[in-house]
Amino acid sequence: MPISSGAYQSVGGDAGPVRGGGTIAGSGRASILYGPYIEAAVATADSNLAFDASLRSRNPAWGLREVEAVVDAAARHGFRFAERRAMPANNLMLLFRKGG
Repeated sequence: MPISSGAYQSVGGDAGPVRGGGTIAGSGRASILYGPYIEAAVATADSNLAFDASLRSRNPAWGLREVEAVVDAAARHGFRFAERRAMPANNLMLLFRKGG
């Protein structure tokens, strides 16, 4: 079960953990991403917005990723989105499963 905190890696393109997880996860296997994310219909915590601004000030390609973009990237690599869980300190756990 690959686990990553890829929530704030380069914003463009596919998430490395999703792309890499596609090569090591067999059908039905779980892949978990953990960290702060931006969700379209959910207010983003001030601390997460400050963290996003800090990351982008260091490198414009860095920043919090939108959940919807991560789900789309995962689907391109054969993962289906299975579950979202709120975690402590304004973080999320996103569970994906390889294959159908």
